[in-house]
Amino acid sequence: MWAVAAATVLVGLVCLTTPVTDRNHGFDADGVVYGAMAGEPSLPSEYARCAPYCHRVLTPFLASLMPFDTLTNFRVLAFGSNVASLLLLASILKALRFAPPLRAFGVILYAGSFWTLKFSCYSPAYIDYQTQLLLLAIVRLTLGGSYNLLLLALVVAALQKETLVAFAAFPAAQIWLRGGGTARQRAMRAALVLLAPFLTLYAMRLAIDAVPSRNPAMLAKYIAHSFVTPRFWLVMLQATFSGLGLVPVLLTFRSKSWLRFLSGHPEWCVYAAISLTLLFGVADKARIFLYFLPLAVILALHGAASLAGAAAPARMAVWAGVFLLAHLYAGGYLSPPGSWSDYVARRVPERSEGRYVRYLVENLCLATGVFVWTLVSTGSRRSDRLLMSPTHHG
Repeated sequence: MWAVAAATVLVGLVCLTTPVTDRNHGFDADGVVYGAMAGEPSLPSEYARCAPYCHRVLTPFLASLMPFDTLTNFRVLAFGSNVASLLLLASILKALRFAPPLRAFGVILYAGSFWTLKFSCYSPAYIDYQTQLLLLAIVRLTLGGSYNLLLLALVVAALQKETLVAFAAFPAAQIWLRGGGTARQRAMRAALVLLAPFLTLYAMRLAIDAVPSRNPAMLAKYIAHSFVTPRFWLVMLQATFSGLGLVPVLLTFRSKSWLRFLSGHPEWCVYAAISLTLLFGVADKARIFLYFLPLAVILALHGAASLAGAAAPARMAVWAGVFLLAHLYAGGYLSPPGSWSDYVARRVPERSEGRYVRYLVENLCLATGVFVWTLVSTGSRRSDRLLMSPTHHG
């Protein structure tokens, strides 16, 4: 109950302090398609057939069932989905046997990314909040070994967004590597986990008469060209700050601890490969880091636990507080979104025409300060009593 109350208050505070974008009357860019799918009368009905958005039917369908105006329905869904996501993440960290202080630290790290809570309040007609909820549900059910519920979650996830189908490989790897029964039984269960969401997505594609909204070949050419352009590497660095905040700084410390975790749990390597590969399939990178964010938090907590063994508990408490404040600032939680051009420069650098550079410099200075602060605060002294230490998932 304390966890539910804390998650509700946190999400509520973000919603109360974040104005909805005025772009397209609150529906933003992609949101006009989802709004049309949900039955918004002010939007052209033909928007509802634009691919690939029109195949992502779950969130718009749920919004269409609710009694308020369309945008408010999306906001209510965002609120409930975000609360549930934070609780699911806490449950995942508990299943991985992190101690309560580390779990709280990890949940705030996750919530501190702009794209988790802040964006869903700023642009509620996007569907990322329920996409993340289903992704976290897949992870939790995989860890819990709930095979039947996992199959159901994967089928539902295929109705939410096509990218979630790829994550079926994560539970499939878990079943093959750690499941019970013979090799044949494990292979059959893993194959069903892979096929069920794929067949659901295929059926959805057949059922909907979609109108293509972009040229896949031109998009692929643009993306490929971007990665070999040196100027784009700076854009990618800013997109990383936008997507992950200061979590990458924490990953630079005690990397052996989280590398040991990955080597002992190959299924998480599969998860990492999927989530990072998705970055190559879109023009705007920052929001796609959402898929990698849960694992980034888990790896960061292994590093934080190792750091805690080198410093006194009181110093670690102060370090954690300062780190989280800096992380929340990087995520935009301590300042208003600003004008549209400022928002794009901070959060979507690919579309800012170079205006992101001042924010990249700001993020680099902030990351450097946090890095030095971590070195100074944790020191090299070992403490007899750890403020935050997990018993590693076995």
